[in-house]
Parts: sequence; structure tokens; C-alpha cells
Amino acid sequence: YYLGFEHLFVFRLIHLIRAYRLPMYFTLTDHYLNMWKIRISAASNLLIRMFFYYIMVNHWIGCIWFIIHRYAEYDVKYTWATTDCAEGGEPGGSGCLAMWDDALQRHNVCNSTSMLKCYIRSIYFVITTISSVGYGDITPETEIETLWQNVVVLTGACFFAGIIGAFTAYLSHNDTSGTNAFRHKLQKLQDYMKYRNLPPQLQNEILVYHYHKWQRSHLLDERAVIKILPEPLQMDLSFAVLEKVITSFPVLESCGKIIQKRIAHAFKLQVCPPDSNIYNVGDIGWDIYFVWLGLVKITLPTDLSTLDTAGRANAARVRQRAMSTGLFYKRGNHFGESCLKSQSGVRQETTTAMSMVELYLLSKDDLEYIWGYMTKEDRAKLKTNLLTRNGNVWHDFDSDSDNAENNGANDTHETIQGHKNNTRTIINIQAVEADTARKLRARMTINRKSFAKWNNPHRFTVAKLPRPYHRRRRGSVRLRSFSAEASRAALEEQQDISAHTPVRRIGRTAR
Repeated sequence: YYLGFEHLFVFRLIHLIRAYRLPMYFTLTDHYLNMWKIRISAASNLLIRMFFYYIMVNHWIGCIWFIIHRYAEYDVKYTWATTDCAEGGEPGGSGCLAMWDDALQRHNVCNSTSMLKCYIRSIYFVITTISSVGYGDITPETEIETLWQNVVVLTGACFFAGIIGAFTAYLSHNDTSGTNAFRHKLQKLQDYMKYRNLPPQLQNEILVYHYHKWQRSHLLDERAVIKILPEPLQMDLSFAVLEKVITSFPVLESCGKIIQKRIAHAFKLQVCPPDSNIYNVGDIGWDIYFVWLGLVKITLPTDLSTLDTAGRANAARVRQRAMSTGLFYKRGNHFGESCLKSQSGVRQETTTAMSMVELYLLSKDDLEYIWGYMTKEDRAKLKTNLLTRNGNVWHDFDSDSDNAENNGANDTHETIQGHKNNTRTIINIQAVEADTARKLRARMTINRKSFAKWNNPHRFTVAKLPRPYHRRRRGSVRLRSFSAEASRAALEEQQDISAHTPVRRIGRTAR
């Protein structure tokens, strides 16, 4: 026996060894799609792979059916092809897929003029077998065909298990991270607000915030996604997402790249529907608001009794600033920067969203933390820009500001008018801390390295600081964002605690 020219195709079967590269090709395809900004989820990728493997296996099994028919059973009269008589007639006749020749004692390969018809019938045989349908119109006739049929059935069972698992992963992915998950979360949120009987306006604000955030990121919790990354990568990712936001504000555009990354990482999103109050005059807050989308209206108070002492002293300066910058803020403007110089955090104006507004909040604590990574000159420049510049408009009234500060410094205790009986309450905790730190810096002689460590308020250690600085008076806390009424009640309660606390005298014990 020798191989003729018609048998040379056998050597082409060596190319089937390349099949082990298929997973690598899928990985490279996914990589290139990501480079082209075409993202496919892992569940969808798994489902696509399973369907591709399923089609390829069907093709290979169909070809093996023809190999058995053509080469292993070329002299057998009754095979699966000679008995497949879709057009009618006796097995092996002209109406079958292959016809038997009594003179040659062998059958031909395909009785049709086109091999496509025979290929389609073999694929049909494979699909009906793998899917366990089995209409019975095509059946194995010999032992070798029966053995191969068993292999096909077992292969089909494994593939159907894999496809069902891929579908399960795909549907589970849609339920946990897709639109269905977002709707499920909103439904639970609406049920909770209905149970608590929240005001309609508050319900609307909460729903608008979630809808707007979902449209921007298609994530339920961005912080949870980036939390697994190290802090440098978190800052890079935050800056990549908010780079346009940072560069749209002139007061932040002049900062260094690393400072912009830290600011982007500290930003917090707030969405306000139209005609909603962002905060009212007299409220307490320590955040600076940067307007990214929409229009915000600033309303100055006509009754100064809602302000603290420093706010009443700076009322004229605030009105001059409003005349320079206007009462309507848009993209590139910021407001609420008065908290940087305030000791009480009392808001000096009322802010209202005139349209759908998207704001980014930067708290005073986060800003002070960022200042620790800046030089003294850059820190002073950024603070000056925040206080004297809004967008492309400068509103520098240093003389008025200095006079107001001097008037407020003459009184060592900051006072706030009471709600009913005008009780004057002492709030001097932060003033004492600042004065103590300033005296310590004047007394200590430190080098450049230790000065950088001292100048960063977040790197203080308890062991290196004097006791009066790092330990606050019991019952005194820094007021965060409260309404004016809640702030007065907290301060009155603090005054009552201080009045009933016995004074501890420290002196030399008499012997």
C-alpha cells in the first residue's frame, strides 16, 4: 500500500495541533478590544467562548462522521450515510445521501453534486445527537459508528453543562452589577423611604442622586471598586476620571499634578435637583463646593442675627465680594470657602440650585491633609486663590478682612447668640490649639526635615506634643454639618456640662 496524491491531505491534519492556541487567541482579542475601548464583561466573554467551542466541536464531529464513512467503511453497504434516504427509496439507492455500487462493491462519498448538502446533513446528525433530541431519521449502523456515537453523546453532555454554567454566570452578572441590580436597589430604597414616611422633596433628591450617579459610572459604589487598589493607583484612577473637572477650575488648575491627584481622590459628588437648598444661612459646614454642572444662586441674609460674631463683622466684605462675582455661580466657580477662616463653620449665605446641579465637595480636613504635602509658598498660594478668586474673577478685599480679623481677635472667646435668651457660649478650643502651636514653633529650633514633619498636622505623634495641645477638653467636639437650631442646642448643652464640671486646682501639697 502507498499513499497517492489524493491522500496528501492527511498531512494537513497536523494543523489541528494549533487548536491549543485558541484560549490565547481569545485573551489577545479581549486585550485588543480593551485597547479600542470596547469592554466585554467576563460573563459575556465566557458565554461567547462556550458557543464558539460548541460550534467548532460540532464541525469536527461532523467531519469525523464523513471520515468514518469514506475511509473506515468504504466497502460496507449499510452505513449512516447510505441509510439516510431523505428523498425516499431503498438504502444505498439514488435517493440516499450515499449510493452503493454492486459492481465495485463500495459506495461513493456523496450522492449529491454539492458536498455542502452532505456536510449540512452530517452537522444535523451531530446536533440532534448532542442535544439528545434524536429524531431517528439518521442512526449509526456499524459497531465503529455506535462507538463514535457514544463519544458524541458524552461530549454533548459536557458541553451542555458548560453552556448552562456560562448562562448562569451571565444572568448572575446582570443581576448583581447591571441595570437589574440598580433597579433592585432603587426598589429597596423606595420601600425604605415609604416605610419611614420621608418628605417627598427629600425622596426626590435621593432618587435623583442615584439616577445621576448611575448614568455617570454604571456602578453602585465606586469607592468599593477602587478600594482594593493601593493609594497611588487610587489617586491615578480618580484623576483620570476627574481630570476635566479639576482643570475646569482656575483655582485648582495652577496646582501641581500630584496635588491635583490628591484633590481628585478627596472629591465627593453631590447632585441637587432644581429648586433645592444646598445649605441655608446659619447652618454649620466645613466643605467647599465646586460647581461642575448647573447654576447655583447665592442669597445673602437680611437678618444678621443668624450669623456668628465673625460673620457679622465680615458682612460688608461678603457683600462686596457678591458685587464682584455676582449671585449666580456656574462651572468653574466655587463657594463655601469661608469655612477656611471660620472657627465655628457658620454659613454666611443661602445657596439654592436653580437647575440640575452637580457639585464636588472638598472638606476642610481633607484640604488640610493635602496642604501637608505642599510647600509653604504653594500652600499660601492655594489658600489665597480659594479665598480671593472665584473662576476668572478676583475679589481681593484684604484690608476689610484684616480689620474684621483684628476685631474678632480682641475678644478671646467667640460668641454665638442664643435661640431664646441670647446666652453667650464660649467656643475657644481651636483658638487655644492654634495659639499653643504658634508658641511652640517660636520656642523650638528645628531643622528642615523636622520642620516638614511638624508642619504636616496629620503626622503629629502624641508623644512629641505637649499635653494641652493634643488633648481636648472633655465634652467638646468639632461641630460638623448641622442646622443652626441643632448647633445652638449642642452649644447650650456643652455650656451646661462646663458649668457643672468642678475645677481641678493644681498646686503644691502642704505638708
